[in-house]
Amino acid sequence: MKDQYKTKKQLLDELNDLRKRLSELETSKTPRRRMGEELREDEERYRALFEESRDAIMITTKEGKFVDFNKAAVDLFGYTKKEMAGMDVREFYVSVDDRLRFQKEIAKRGSIIDYEVKLRKKNGKEMDCLFTMAVRTKGKTILGYHGIIRDITEQKRVEELYRTVANSSQVGVYVSQKGKFQFVNPHVLDYSGYTKDELIGRDCLRLVHPEDRKMARRNAIEMLKGKRQAPYEFRVLTKDGRTIWMLETVTTIDYFGERAVLGNAMDITEERGARDKLEEAKLFESSILAAIPHAVIGLESRRIIFANDAVETVFGWKPDELIGKLTRIFYRTNEEYKEIARHFYPVLERQRTYSEEFPCRRKDGGDIICMVSTSRIGEILEERKIVVVYEDITARKRVQAELKQSFERLQMRLEETVNALASMTEKRDPYTAGHQQRVTQLACAIAKEMDLPEEQAKGIMVAATLHDIGKIYEPAEILSKPDLLTDIEFLMMKVHPDVGYEILKNIEFPWPVARIVRQHHERLDGSGYPDGLSGDNILLEARILAVADVVEAMASHRPYRSARGIKEALEEISKNRGILYDPEVVDVCLKLFKKKRFKFEPNSHIELHMR
Repeated sequence: MKDQYKTKKQLLDELNDLRKRLSELETSKTPRRRMGEELREDEERYRALFEESRDAIMITTKEGKFVDFNKAAVDLFGYTKKEMAGMDVREFYVSVDDRLRFQKEIAKRGSIIDYEVKLRKKNGKEMDCLFTMAVRTKGKTILGYHGIIRDITEQKRVEELYRTVANSSQVGVYVSQKGKFQFVNPHVLDYSGYTKDELIGRDCLRLVHPEDRKMARRNAIEMLKGKRQAPYEFRVLTKDGRTIWMLETVTTIDYFGERAVLGNAMDITEERGARDKLEEAKLFESSILAAIPHAVIGLESRRIIFANDAVETVFGWKPDELIGKLTRIFYRTNEEYKEIARHFYPVLERQRTYSEEFPCRRKDGGDIICMVSTSRIGEILEERKIVVVYEDITARKRVQAELKQSFERLQMRLEETVNALASMTEKRDPYTAGHQQRVTQLACAIAKEMDLPEEQAKGIMVAATLHDIGKIYEPAEILSKPDLLTDIEFLMMKVHPDVGYEILKNIEFPWPVARIVRQHHERLDGSGYPDGLSGDNILLEARILAVADVVEAMASHRPYRSARGIKEALEEISKNRGILYDPEVVDVCLKLFKKKRFKFEPNSHIELHMR
């Protein structure tokens, strides 16, 4: 949780501030308010993007008549702007079947991306185009369509030429522009394991091993500038996770009128493998040295063949005392030694690495906790070795445990304070005693039935527990008045979400508790208060709390009326489903009462737990 990263002082200061605010609000007479902010759309920016696009953009009625189009559309089809204004997009299709097929697809899907079709210019010339189109709607009414058209005639001609040449090659051939694949031959697909659709338009460097990307890019640039003649090597990561070595040359070509790179790459994994075997001894030594400053040992046939100087710091043995011995001396019992050894075998046979916290023992008999990490060196089973790194984390674990205990104590104090606030609110209003607890019961049940994430459900529980905290500001005579409230008194009561927000806004809960409390009287149609929010501008948590609050309030006794009962409360939320109340929340609430037999627990008190 977010609060785990605060200091003790911060939490304590918040508790003190909270108590101070309570004291001030109990004697205060002035409500606090805030002003909302409104966002405005930027029409000028939209028009600039529309007109400056290099692709043809058009907006049509649902019958296909042009409503608007940009200059690129005029240039593409060769008509004047005046001529196009009276035309129908259907007039441009070469094939009626293409048009009917397109209309069927967009009617079914609502939008379509990169739909290839043949269109005709004013001069009668046919061109291959890509359509990207979407339906324009208002509510459920279809107004028409808006979309983008791109001429790919020349692109298809050039691609066919490159495809013919490249497909006859015995090595991987690709074309890239601005670092992205534009063409790949079958050999590239074979060695990478990716499909053509997965590569075209994607970053070329995504195939290169992360450690080699900088080097491969530098070598390619040098070759393109004529500063390098020899091919260069780098590693490629295949789709299935394998690493292979490639030998590559690149040159510049013209591709659709723009500079591009033509690459030829050959798989040299087997050749590299032969060289790597000769370097394994050096790799073994360098990997051990890289593990310092933690205790590092090298194992072969389960016996220690190397130990660094840090072994003495961690375990108390000098390095030369360990050579030839089993690692059993690092563990407390034979059983624990066998347990850790079982994890070493997969590293030798299948895995490259393994890490786990494990209890160990020093030479002087002292117990420590180590993070034990193992790495395999070598590919030939009989020659494989293991490097083991022991990081002493005893002190860290102790500090973590102490911090956890300290944090939990602080959380308990915060929970107790919040629970006390909720209790204080109800004690000032005896007629609604238990209201917040019952609302919390129902709100939590709704959240659970909606299968909301646990953390979000906790936020709902906290907000429900405190949702009427702002009523501590209201005069007791209004809270317990046996008659209907006057307009002025009702206006005073409507202040309590504002007051609750002011009380809670500076407490750094890991959930938007203050905003939920402020919004729990908002309604979907904007008729609620204090801000008149509507629709999705109201937090989901607040929409859940609103339904739970209304149902409990109508079902319970009030000073100015008797309880209306659950039946009338459910009729209220059903009648105003989708108008005042969130339809999904209403459906879940009705399901709880009608199918799952939900009942408010009498005299139930829900304690807040944030842990």
